[in-house]
Amino acid sequence: MQTGRSAVGLRPRSIRPRRRSWLTSERIGLFSFGFVLSDSLFTYFLKTLGHPMPTNALLPILLLMILFRWGARPLLPPLIVGSGLVLFAFSFSLGILILPEFTTQRFSTLTSALCAFLVGYFTIRHCQNERHFAFLLTGVGFCYALVCTLALLKLFPSILPLIEAISFDKGLMKIRPEITTDQNFQIFYLLPLLLPLALPMNRWRFAVITIGGLLCLFVLAQIKTRSGFLVFSGTFLMCLLVSVWMPQLGRLKIVAIPILMLAATLSSLPFILEQGAGLLERFQGSYHTFEGRVDSLSYMLTNLGNPEFWIPQGNAAYVNRTGNVPHANPTAFYLEGGLLGVFSWFLLFPLPLMATGVHYFRRRLNPVQVMALIGGAACLVIQLSLNVPLMEQVWLWGGAVVGVVPRLPVAKASASGKVAMLCHR
Repeated sequence: MQTGRSAVGLRPRSIRPRRRSWLTSERIGLFSFGFVLSDSLFTYFLKTLGHPMPTNALLPILLLMILFRWGARPLLPPLIVGSGLVLFAFSFSLGILILPEFTTQRFSTLTSALCAFLVGYFTIRHCQNERHFAFLLTGVGFCYALVCTLALLKLFPSILPLIEAISFDKGLMKIRPEITTDQNFQIFYLLPLLLPLALPMNRWRFAVITIGGLLCLFVLAQIKTRSGFLVFSGTFLMCLLVSVWMPQLGRLKIVAIPILMLAATLSSLPFILEQGAGLLERFQGSYHTFEGRVDSLSYMLTNLGNPEFWIPQGNAAYVNRTGNVPHANPTAFYLEGGLLGVFSWFLLFPLPLMATGVHYFRRRLNPVQVMALIGGAACLVIQLSLNVPLMEQVWLWGGAVVGVVPRLPVAKASASGKVAMLCHR
C-alpha cells in the first residue's frame, strides 16, 4: 500500500519545447562575412570622423564567439587545406622575422588574413538560404556603389571625401580619384553586387543590381582601372553563363539581360563615351603595366628552381630592379614566404577552385555554392595582376570556395574526379 502523496493525482511534468536560439550559425556567419566585405567602408567613415581604426582587428573576436558557441570543429578545414594554412602561417612568419622590410605589426595583418579565410569557410558551410546570402551581397555591393558615386560627384565632400591620388606615367603626372581604398583594389568591393545574378531572376533584386551595376561602371570609369573593368565584365558574363550548364538557375536572363543592356547602350551612347573617356584613354595608351604583370610572374618562374629563393627574400631586390613590388600574388607569396609560401598559395587557392569547378560540371552545387565559386574565380584572376598576399577580401573568398567542398557528398573516386576529391582528404 502506497503511503504519503498519491501518485494518482500527480500531473505529468509539462515538457516545454526548447526555444531556438536567434544566434544561429547561419546568422553569425552572414554577419561575419558582411563585416569583412564592408571593412574598407567602415574604415573610410571612421577616418572621416577622425577615428581611424583597422576594423578587421575585430575579426578574432568574431571567431572567438564562434569557438565559444560551436567549438573548433566547424572551423577546421579539410586536411590538405589545413596543411596549406599551416605552411602559409609558418613561411610568412619566418619572412616577417628575418626580412628587414617588415615589422612585427605585420603579424596582426597575417592574423586578419587567416581569420578572414576561416570566416568565409564557416559561412559557406552553414549558409543554407541563397536569398539571405544574395541579400547580403546585393546590399553591401550597392552601398559601395552608392557611396563611391556620391563621393565622385562631390555631393557631400565633408562626409564623403575624395582623394586625388597622383601617379606618373612615362614622366607625366596623372591624377586618379581614390575613395574607400586604392583604385585597383576597389573592384574587390564592387564585385559582390554581381554574384546574385547567378540566381533565377527576381524583379526587385534585379532592379537593385541593375541600378547598382550602372553605378559600378561609372565608378570604374572614373577611377580609370582597366583591370577592374575587365574583371567586372568577366564576372558579369560568368554570372549569366552558369545557367547554361545548370538550367535550374534560370536561362531567361541569358537572353533578357543582354537585350536590355544593348538597348540601354544604344540609347545613351554619347553619355557613356563622355563618362568613360578617361578609361578609354587608358586602354588606348601604354600597356607597360600589363608587361609588368607578365614580368612579375616570369620572375617567379625563372627563380623557382633557385635554392636561394626557397627562403623568404622580400621585395627589395625586385623593387630595385623594376621600381615596384611584383604585380602578381604568386610572386608575392614566393618572395615573402619562399618555396613553402608559393606552395601554400597553390593549396589554398587554385586547388580548391579546381575541385569546386569539377563539382560544378557534375551539377552538384547549390546556388550559394555557385556564387562562392564565381567570387573565388574572380578573386583568383585578380590575384594574377595585383600584389595582395594578406588582403582580407582575397582570403575571404578563398575560404568560401574551400567551404563548398565539405558540404558535398563524397563520391567514389574516378579518373576525372581525383582533383575534386583532394580537398576531402
